Amino acid sequence: MAPTQRATLVTMLRATPANTEVLLVRIVKTKRVDEEDWKKDALILGRLADREMRYVAEPLPRSAPVETAHNTGRSVWTLPRRDCTLEFLNGIETIAHAAWTRLPSKRPWPPMPAPASVDVYVPGWTDAE
Repeated sequence: MAPTQRATLVTMLRATPANTEVLLVRIVKTKRVDEEDWKKDALILGRLADREMRYVAEPLPRSAPVETAHNTGRSVWTLPRRDCTLEFLNGIETIAHAAWTRLPSKRPWPPMPAPASVDVYVPGWTDAE
């Protein structure tokens, strides 16, 4: 991680409320990333931000379709699920499921929309309880 990226991230983390749980995730062009370097970066960020820092050890692959959808305001759940996009979305779904299970709600995990579905609303994600 470049020093300017680290400084920007530390500034953001310091401004994040103390009761907010942080989970760092890497998005990479190639899977050839040194896990020890990532662990070291996460520990350094935690020390600099003066808070516990959790991280996902396995990086998510960079996906051009995901980036394009994000930049054009489209839901990534409408993308065809194959190659890097499938791997990326599976990783996001795993992270989202882990967050869902930490909520006080006893509601079951809502299934993700089917690929290229017209309606990208996921029941349960925005319902007020």
